[in-house]
Amino acid sequence: MTVRLAALAGLCLAAFFAAACGSAVRERPGFYETNRILQESVEGLPDDGLADYREPDPAAAVAGRYLADRALDLADIPGLSLLGGYGLSANVRATKAVQAGAGWYRAGRFGFLGRHAGAWWEERWEGGVSIAYAHHFLMGTACGPIQEHQDFRDWTSVDDGVPGNENGAKLGDIDILGKSDRDFFDVGATAMLGVVGVDAEIRLAELADFLLGLGAIDISADDTTRRERDRMVDLARTMVAQRPADLEAVLAGLSEERREPFFEHSSDSVKAAALRSIRSLEAARAGYCRMRYERFLDRSRSDLQEIAATGLARVTGLDFGFDPDRSREENERAIERLKAWLREHPAPGAAPAVSPENP
Repeated sequence: MTVRLAALAGLCLAAFFAAACGSAVRERPGFYETNRILQESVEGLPDDGLADYREPDPAAAVAGRYLADRALDLADIPGLSLLGGYGLSANVRATKAVQAGAGWYRAGRFGFLGRHAGAWWEERWEGGVSIAYAHHFLMGTACGPIQEHQDFRDWTSVDDGVPGNENGAKLGDIDILGKSDRDFFDVGATAMLGVVGVDAEIRLAELADFLLGLGAIDISADDTTRRERDRMVDLARTMVAQRPADLEAVLAGLSEERREPFFEHSSDSVKAAALRSIRSLEAARAGYCRMRYERFLDRSRSDLQEIAATGLARVTGLDFGFDPDRSREENERAIERLKAWLREHPAPGAAPAVSPENP
């Protein structure tokens, strides 16, 4: 009976993980990935290009910022996660110099590492005593604020360069040399018993950071890093809202893989910038551009539909009759003609047997 209840609890936890992860992805598709790319792109602009975006930091915000930094430093001290999957494993640690454990598991994990909450898949095997400890850690698909952790990309990067790949990243098998979710000075325990498990820890390095932070000493550099990241996010959002041409230029310089999340962004203005950014590729990558434009043909009475329709007209070299200055009824008929042609000519760049009728 006990085993059945444990199995049921594990299945429920795994289902909860999947639902939480799916909900977060549906709610804000591409949010963390696109924000990260925008931050990097803004950082790459010359200083004179950022001058228009910079605003002085009000003196009145200093006290609030100090309190916010201390609250976040305090939140960084504990870590607590639930696991649902399969395997047997146990680890007890009072820093990596004083630890013991052994086992293997693969599970969904839901909880928080300091200030960063989230849900993710992971696989881990480990064994040994003290510094003679082997630790193999694979972290897979994740969702939630955990993706903003400063080490997240190290945990999830793989040889093909795609963050979040389910194969995860092999981190050093010698524990004191590897970079995993456990810091050298963590005190805690991990237990996976068949189908359910738990991970709990106190981070002594973060405790020291909090105590020294009371005197405005930031040994972890997380306060300054967070403020710089937030500033970059604000600059990127301002770029989206007020300087879309700059955003288009940034996106035009990205690889196809890094540009892709912007087509799925929750903001229509970001999607529009992504669509406009591929115009320079139409001659060399007609098929790629056509597939992206086709996604937005059904967005009636929006800039996205206009960009898509005019882009497809350029890619195909045909006049389907779409014109922003014409009536809505005329443009709806033009869109239907365009869709009919696309259905008849699915191959990118294929020429029609008969040109569509112009209005």
